[in-house]
Amino acid sequence: ANFYAKYQSSQPNLILVIGGDGTMLKAIREHWRRRLPFVGLNAGHLGFLMNASLPANLENIDLISQSLPLLRVDVRYPDGKNAMHLAYGDAWIERAEGQAAWLQVRVNGEVQLQKVVGDGMLIATAAGSSAYARAMGAVPVPLDSQSLILAGSNIFQPRFWKPMNLPGSSQITLTSLDTRGKRPLRAFVDGQTLGIVQEISAKQSLTAAVELAFTKEYDPSTKLLKSMFPSDLS
Repeated sequence: ANFYAKYQSSQPNLILVIGGDGTMLKAIREHWRRRLPFVGLNAGHLGFLMNASLPANLENIDLISQSLPLLRVDVRYPDGKNAMHLAYGDAWIERAEGQAAWLQVRVNGEVQLQKVVGDGMLIATAAGSSAYARAMGAVPVPLDSQSLILAGSNIFQPRFWKPMNLPGSSQITLTSLDTRGKRPLRAFVDGQTLGIVQEISAKQSLTAAVELAFTKEYDPSTKLLKSMFPSDLS
């Protein structure tokens, strides 16, 4: 940070984020309205959203940009109150206590899964497909893919259900089927807790978007391809 402090400006043309993917998500939440490209420098662990290094001179730096809509997540709480949040990577709902989650899944208003029994479900953007969704068995997709990923955590019913890719225009709604308070569910947006909820509904925002920028050496499409093929085939 001290090294790049000389580039600080009251009229910036980019936002430099130093840290890990969590730092990038926090920066996006706080500054996406500035409509400036985010350039990450990895100082964390995986850093999929970051560049591993940047040149010493940031002036006239040659970057590859990826512009992506944010995920609009509408939340309904057990007391009937509503809230709206924005996510870059994912939103998910999971059991808050020992009992399995009972969920209904609607896509564009139509019930597609009447009852899902498991630990929870996740809705991810293309950017989030290489994170928690991947751990749930989803296949990562390139950042410029127009799709949403629906994945489940330890799904018991329906049997053999697997993660799926849905059109980017889809609105996915996950509703608790608990009517007695026996199976409370909690929700998260980009890892930030929303507390106990009754329902979350997610779709691509029509107004909120963010631009991530990478050097050619750390093009995310190349990084994704490498991550999907093992380097040691011996």
